[in-house]
Amino acid sequence: MNSNPAASTESANPPRNRARTRRPVWLTLLHGVASLKFTVVLLAAGTFMTWVASLEQTRMDIWEVKNRHFYSPVVYIPLETFCVPAWTPENVAQFFSREINGVKIGLPMPSGSLIMLLMLINLLTAHLVRFRITGRGGKLMAGLVVFGLGTLLTAMVVLNGQNSKGFQAEPIFSWEQLWVVIQVSLGAALLSAIMGAISLGKNRKTEKSLLWMFAILLGMLVTFLLVKGESAFIGDSAMRILWQLIQGGVGSVVMLVGCHLIFGRKSGIVLLHLGLALLMFGEFYVTYSAKEQRMTMEEGQTVTHTIDVRDFEMAIISHNEDQTEDIVCIPSRLLKPQRSGFHFGRLFGAQATEDPHVIDDELLPFKVRPIKYLRNSFLEEFRAGLTENPATVGVGLHAIARESNINTGTSAQQSVDIGTIYAELLDKTDNDKSLGVFMLSQQLYRNDRTALDEVNIDGKTYRIGLRFKHHYKPYSIHLLDTEQQNYPGTQIPKSFSSEFNVIYPDLGLNVKKKVWMNNPLRFGNETFYQQHYENPVDGPEISVLQIVRNTGWMIPYICCMMVAVGLLAQFGQTLIKYLRDDPVASRRHVASGIASIFGFWISGRGSDFAADTKNTARKRQSNGRRGDSPRLESESRGTLSARLSLCTVVFVWLFFGYWFYAMSKPRSVERDG
Repeated sequence: MNSNPAASTESANPPRNRARTRRPVWLTLLHGVASLKFTVVLLAAGTFMTWVASLEQTRMDIWEVKNRHFYSPVVYIPLETFCVPAWTPENVAQFFSREINGVKIGLPMPSGSLIMLLMLINLLTAHLVRFRITGRGGKLMAGLVVFGLGTLLTAMVVLNGQNSKGFQAEPIFSWEQLWVVIQVSLGAALLSAIMGAISLGKNRKTEKSLLWMFAILLGMLVTFLLVKGESAFIGDSAMRILWQLIQGGVGSVVMLVGCHLIFGRKSGIVLLHLGLALLMFGEFYVTYSAKEQRMTMEEGQTVTHTIDVRDFEMAIISHNEDQTEDIVCIPSRLLKPQRSGFHFGRLFGAQATEDPHVIDDELLPFKVRPIKYLRNSFLEEFRAGLTENPATVGVGLHAIARESNINTGTSAQQSVDIGTIYAELLDKTDNDKSLGVFMLSQQLYRNDRTALDEVNIDGKTYRIGLRFKHHYKPYSIHLLDTEQQNYPGTQIPKSFSSEFNVIYPDLGLNVKKKVWMNNPLRFGNETFYQQHYENPVDGPEISVLQIVRNTGWMIPYICCMMVAVGLLAQFGQTLIKYLRDDPVASRRHVASGIASIFGFWISGRGSDFAADTKNTARKRQSNGRRGDSPRLESESRGTLSARLSLCTVVFVWLFFGYWFYAMSKPRSVERDG
């Protein structure tokens, strides 16, 4: 009688226990997203998509590839992309280049932006699942305050790199003064390391040894700087980068202290993961916000606009009596023939059709109907009877545009596309009244505008042309001098440089600046890079500046310092723990590593070299008394090999030491007549 209730109770308990330990669905999904296996899958997918994007550059421009992979979650990859000519037979390439209803056969794949977004989600969920907050009470509050302070410092560094009406990335003192501050800081760090090594007790031999090693290395660096004197200065370009890294390092160290108070021993991992997350966010931000432009100017010329070489516009220019110009521009998106029909729908028979749309605006003196668009083209003389000419008036009667292959990311010349359009101009009040079909090519648009077509409307003359998209600035650049330095005895350029005045009337600014390769100017939230130099035979020297508008340019520097500080903290505490747990084995391994660095790995004996050479005689005497001649002979060969390897290492180090010494000596320059 009593056994039945007991049995029923025992049989009922296990299901209740299993129900209690069963995870909720949302928690199971969270652990799946945070899985390390998912991380590996995403890394493999990212590697594969990087390879695919590299292959796509053989058929399209690098910027077009980037836009495809950042402005849509899924990209359609034609199978012909994988048919590399060097690997694929011609018949196979033709098979995979087929089209179905005007669309090449291919596969939809996740884009680079989608993979990066999934990586970011995987990283954040991994922290939610695996990382535990160890700080409690006041320690936790202090950690949050310190981490918030570090975040605030980092944000201030990023915002300090933005100044829409002035110069940025320049300290309040000169680079030479900053160099002195850095040298004084290194000296203070050396004294601190020595004082710390002396003050530590005997029970902390590991920390004492590491501090002495750090002091020795730092002392060598300080001694080198003192001996070299002013010649040790690393230059303005390197100081600019060092200053940005210092700013990012200060915020990273403060955040590391906060992370240590919150997460304990895992503070380094948390910080470096935050650096990676910020780097991914910065990539998205830069992709959607950064703008690249180009400024071309001759010596003595003042320029107030930049151009976008990846976009074009149709310009309608009219002259006023006061010698000024009115320019109305039509953007490229309106000049390309419009297509209707969904891209993937065309796979199932929905054909795309061109819509002969008409552009009409109150600012335009006439209407424009785009007829034909050539993304990259060249002009040749038109010969009647040989081909059909769409143009009916203007320059197009004497020249015809031929379509050319677009410049891809793997093109040897890396030049820009020169577009051409055929457009019909219509009367403003009557669509049936045509003013003619004009050929407008970027190749014809020059500074003098002598090759532009003219249209007369109600007694007023308008010039029309196709040009790169222009961006007009509130400031102007007056080029004073530009030069190119070549490597001695060659025509290979070593560096380009430009000296110019930055004139900003609204701010009363007129400042002389100089830029050269790897030393840009940051002004008005834009960065001016020296890109190109030309020295025509029959004209003045020409300087080309690449201008990038990127308000998040400091983010990569900060991310590098966050990752570096996090790695140093994580591996540093792991190293100290290892050295504490097994001092004997750790010293042996450290000695082996140092021996490997100095070349003792040649003999394969590593840290045992010293002990082996000391005990060689003793082992030889012992083996000799035992009459073990083969073993004695092998011991002798081992000793001889160790000594030969030592001589080789010493010779190599002496040779390279003399070479570095000879290269560091100043050389006298011989000048001929």
